[in-house]
Amino acid sequence: MPVQTVSSFNLPTDKVILTHPTGASCEIKTFGATVTSWKVHGQERLFLSRLSDLEGNKPIRGGIPLVFPQFGKGPLMPGQHGFARHSTWEYMGVSKDDDSEIMVSFELRDSDATRASGWPYHFKLTYLVTLTATTLGTHLAVTNTDKVPIRFTALLHTYLTTPDISQVRIGQLGRLNYTDKVQNNLICFEERDQVTIQGETDRIYHSTPDTVPVEVAPGQVVNVKTINFRDTVVWNPWVEKAQAMADLDDQEYQQMICVESGSVHESVTLPSSQTWEAGQVLSVDSE
Repeated sequence: MPVQTVSSFNLPTDKVILTHPTGASCEIKTFGATVTSWKVHGQERLFLSRLSDLEGNKPIRGGIPLVFPQFGKGPLMPGQHGFARHSTWEYMGVSKDDDSEIMVSFELRDSDATRASGWPYHFKLTYLVTLTATTLGTHLAVTNTDKVPIRFTALLHTYLTTPDISQVRIGQLGRLNYTDKVQNNLICFEERDQVTIQGETDRIYHSTPDTVPVEVAPGQVVNVKTINFRDTVVWNPWVEKAQAMADLDDQEYQQMICVESGSVHESVTLPSSQTWEAGQVLSVDSE
């Protein structure tokens, strides 16, 4: 059974599990349309906090939360990271299922709750999750069903797992400008060829290349290939921030690195009746 749905006491579809013939798998919660697991060659590739709330009470700490219509705190609406990650999406079913790949889709439309959040527009979001033997694709389509243009930012808040944060090496971000949110949004220049993590890190790298390789351990690389996303966010809360998070164990910052594909440095303006699309494909090198 390559696609399995799991119900809960209050949701007909609480979780969707994809299993590839090679044994690769992924799991997606309908709450937030959040991918919570991706396994290749028997290894989990995504970080999920052991303290994360998986009952739909708050955004999931780990996996791939979907950020829309605002990244962080900003001018588009109140709150942090928008409403997509804590809305219950509708599971639309299997879009493709063959020996090479499995694709499922989810949908979120505007509602009284989304309009009351401070972003009062009409929209439709379509989210496709595609599993192959060695890749995981996540593709977002935003359709403006309102009569006026809409502005938004969007991001895939990918948490990758690592045995030790000191081993992480992120490539292809050297010689780029970035916004350092730890330093009050100071615009800086990345002089290193490879980004390593030695303290609290919260950076928006501008106009990043299509593929960012992330070495999560010696010889273990996850490639983050983006489609139509302009920026890459690198985040690790480090010691003090981790201790302040109720849904992250004090030491778990050492087992995670967020490398996030998004369009967040500048907002997207989408005319009425138009659709904007972007996504990413995670892949692992041969191991």
